[in-house]
Amino acid sequence: LESSASVTNWTAMMFESQAPPSDTAISRCPVMALMRYMLALLAACCPQPVTRYMARVPSATSQSGVKPRVACPFVRLLLLLGMPLVTAAAAMHPPLMRSAHFARMPPSRFASAGGCRGMALFSGCNGVRKPGGAEDGRRVVILGGGWVGSRVANHLADDGADVTVTSRDRADAAAKQAYYQPAELSEQVARQRFELECRESWSNLPPIDNTCDVIVTFPFADAKAAVDFYGSYLSRARSVLVCSSTSVYEVQLPNQRVTEETPLRSDTARGHAEEELRLRGATLLSLGGIFGDVSEQALLPFDAAQRTVCSCLAMHTAPGRPKTSAGKLINLVHIDDIVAAMSACLRVPQPGSRINLVSCTLALRELALECGLAGSASIDYELPTDVSSKLICNAKLAQLLPPGHRFRSPMEQLLALPCAVGVVAAPAA
Repeated sequence: LESSASVTNWTAMMFESQAPPSDTAISRCPVMALMRYMLALLAACCPQPVTRYMARVPSATSQSGVKPRVACPFVRLLLLLGMPLVTAAAAMHPPLMRSAHFARMPPSRFASAGGCRGMALFSGCNGVRKPGGAEDGRRVVILGGGWVGSRVANHLADDGADVTVTSRDRADAAAKQAYYQPAELSEQVARQRFELECRESWSNLPPIDNTCDVIVTFPFADAKAAVDFYGSYLSRARSVLVCSSTSVYEVQLPNQRVTEETPLRSDTARGHAEEELRLRGATLLSLGGIFGDVSEQALLPFDAAQRTVCSCLAMHTAPGRPKTSAGKLINLVHIDDIVAAMSACLRVPQPGSRINLVSCTLALRELALECGLAGSASIDYELPTDVSSKLICNAKLAQLLPPGHRFRSPMEQLLALPCAVGVVAAPAA
């Protein structure tokens, strides 16, 4: 210990109260703070100087070329007992592994300080991580592993994040219709059972702090339960994204233009619960009708498992469904645009905001014509449009996404064109 320059240099950095140049905040780690206080006390009482550590000399080698030694027996004892303590604390508390102190350790030291094995205690780490995932320290908890949550989880995991997904019993997921079936989760994604209505399952959730983001993909039906859960768990996260719906807006006129400032309906429990979360700092993402891609293996364009725009329309215009005006405007969002919007909100949090997630808006008659459903008995070409027909504005989303982002349109799968007659891009202003 007394002759190892690498250990000595790392220990000197560990006791620094200053953070790296990119972050001027002092570490709030209680273990580090305790050890700094102990070192300061020993420095005052120690009969031999320890200015090497208090002065934070940047080089591990003195001007004479001799490697420095820890001569003080008190400091040597502190190092002997302190470093195992920090390692154990890091293993039991994953956020410490991403502190400024451990970030400055060489890769070999990082692995020996706990690495994936230590984080497995809480995050469900299975030893498989994309290169770069552990270094960036990004953790995301996705509550709800349904059609959207499972796909977002796989994308974030492939991007190097440490992702945990919660879901109900697997038997419930297996019983879902093909239209609502989640994607198969990557081996990199940890899994936990969680139900909002079952408070006992809250203990299954991984611990979070201000280095962790949470994405909620299921609807909150009760405001009180939402507020309780936010206070007990969500409030500790760095950012909270909640998937909402465009149906929460109060529309008074057919084809009304709807922005994030449009008043909300007063008769929806979901809208009231989500608004309570927004007032506490959550970001609400108002999603339009969700659709995905046509799989190359799909034999039929109406394969429900692929959730194509035609399969969506076929389900909503099936025999026995209420008649719908052919002029009704339909607001749609592609899963790729959902992933892009969530990734942008994770990079630059938007606390207390509501953002409309809509890729494009089109008339029902054009979509039905291209899908071969123009003759459906559920589509009425004489029926005037009602207040269910609205034009959702995505100007706020366009500003949030990277420059040059191209929204996905359902018509590009049907016509192999970026945009077709009848497709109305949601206005930018």
